[in-house]
Amino acid sequence: MTLSGSIEFVSPGGLTYLTMWASLNGQGGPMPPEKEVYKKVTATTGTYSMPFSFSEPVTASSEAVAAGMSSRNCNDSMVCGGPEVLMYFKVVPKGTSLPKPAKPAKPAKPKPPAPVADTEAPTVSALSSGAKIRTGQAVPARFTVSDNSGKAVFHAVLFSGGKVVPHPDSEKASKGLKPADGRVWKTSWPASTGGKGPFFFCVWAVDAAGNTSAGAPKSSCAWISRQVSLLSVSNGCGTSEYGETVASVLNWLGDTQEYGEKTVVIRPLCDQHDAAYAGVTVGTAPGGAPVDYRTTSRLQADDAFLFGIQAQCERKLSKTPDLLAQCRADAGKYYLLVRQFGVGAYDADATTPGDQAVMPASTNPDGGARNNA
Repeated sequence: MTLSGSIEFVSPGGLTYLTMWASLNGQGGPMPPEKEVYKKVTATTGTYSMPFSFSEPVTASSEAVAAGMSSRNCNDSMVCGGPEVLMYFKVVPKGTSLPKPAKPAKPAKPKPPAPVADTEAPTVSALSSGAKIRTGQAVPARFTVSDNSGKAVFHAVLFSGGKVVPHPDSEKASKGLKPADGRVWKTSWPASTGGKGPFFFCVWAVDAAGNTSAGAPKSSCAWISRQVSLLSVSNGCGTSEYGETVASVLNWLGDTQEYGEKTVVIRPLCDQHDAAYAGVTVGTAPGGAPVDYRTTSRLQADDAFLFGIQAQCERKLSKTPDLLAQCRADAGKYYLLVRQFGVGAYDADATTPGDQAVMPASTNPDGGARNNA
């Protein structure tokens, strides 16, 4: 068996001694003396090579034949380091069929990770608007929807006085999944949609995994200042909502009062007072700008009622002091009645159906609690 080739060492500099050797052992015995080049190197850089070729008799045996090659840099203490190559050969009779090397196993294709279940619910935000919607106008709404999946089905519902507006179109829903990336969406209800107010709308959403926004169907809500007919929320100055005793006195006082030849009409003031107690949005006069009474307290409503009657007295009776004094006294009677007995007719919670005498600590949407003091 013949081992031949060459060894090359490229010195980057700083060499002291260089030793390069190659060997081929006899069969079953120790390594024979190396065929080596051993020299002291004086150059700091350079390329050194050693060709070699030698043979050893070998026969077929279970013993392995070893060959080795080395190129080492040594210091003055002969401590050496460098690459060394060792090879082992199996010698078999000529004509022996050698086993074919096994084909490397194909790496198994990694299984795609199992999809992670989506458990995150969408979030929605109803956006408030300071605009007042006049009678005969469509009712607009704006809101945002966000979800980790990027899509969701959203719903918008219109409420009046805490109840869903009785109209086939009171609930708006997207047709299938829509982008849920925080963009602003818009919808509206037709002017024919009923209700007396106070109005608010709520939004909620469901993603493709079935996760529903928290608090649905009132996940997020916002007020809508929508004008309604004044006559739809008022019945003049005599009303049983204050109790039968108060109603009898108010009816006795009536919508008008005669002072000599002058008539003082207070019906419009009573109508506005009723609207303020209900917290709705109405016009102050035919064709006039709407006024939103949702945040008006009972004291504010009663004071406006008193000052309105007194202003009417001044307008009609300023030239007759005695009649003016009587008119102002009657205004005080109206005021005392509503201050004493009006607590049961004032709606202290604009988000709950009916008239609530007790103001809640919080409401959805915020701002539905009204001061009944």
